[in-house]
Amino acid sequence: MVPFCKRWILISLSAILPVASSWAQEIKSFVVDAKGEGQFQTIQKAIDSVSPDSVHPVRLLIRKGTYNEKLFIAKSHLALVGEDRDSTRIVFGVLLRWIGGSDAKNYMLYFGDEKNPPLVKTQQGRSYTTNPLKPSTRYHWRVDVVTDQETVRGEQWSFVTAERP
Repeated sequence: MVPFCKRWILISLSAILPVASSWAQEIKSFVVDAKGEGQFQTIQKAIDSVSPDSVHPVRLLIRKGTYNEKLFIAKSHLALVGEDRDSTRIVFGVLLRWIGGSDAKNYMLYFGDEKNPPLVKTQQGRSYTTNPLKPSTRYHWRVDVVTDQETVRGEQWSFVTAERP
């Protein structure tokens, strides 16, 4: 005869195991690969594909690579799993914005870590997102306004990025 405490453990485990195995089967997994070899190329698109009402766990396997993204996560039951600690990186640049001139045709954006930053882009829009930035570095930027008659040199601005955590 099985003692009472052993019978209770056997009954408890038999009641729990079917629930645990069905929960494990309901985990959805998606692969994010910047090269296009997964279901998604960006992490944010994978996050956005998950229903906000989902009660089942979702795992996003993020393949090796550098993902230049700022992520917005407002979901529960979501796990982001990098393929490799040292080779899977999520980084993002800084969004620079400025007020445009009333008769501006284009803007010439100068940006870099040099005191006299190089021209990086001539454009019509009034914002620019940089590439990922280096830690503990002073960056300089300015925007010149191009009109039909002249180019007006803008004021130069600078900022310092934080140290690496």
